[in-house]
Amino acid sequence: MIDYHYFASSHTYWTTDKDLDRCIEKQVEKDTSNNSYVIETCSVYRVPLPADAHYEVEKDAHYDVENFRPNVEGVEHVKQIQY
Repeated sequence: MIDYHYFASSHTYWTTDKDLDRCIEKQVEKDTSNNSYVIETCSVYRVPLPADAHYEVEKDAHYDVENFRPNVEGVEHVKQIQY
């Protein structure tokens, strides 16, 4: 059972994954493939999930996001990535 996942976000996109490296890779790909906006950084968070969350697919976890940051009690900022 996974009791957390990772949430990465820039000012344009966000993504989640249960694996930190995969989450970062997916976010970097989204941010750097966009030609419309200049995206310089993204933030990565470790988000605790409720005990009854069945994290088999990304859509299983539900929580609010404010200003591209998970609005969950116990969220932890892991790192800032610069491109």
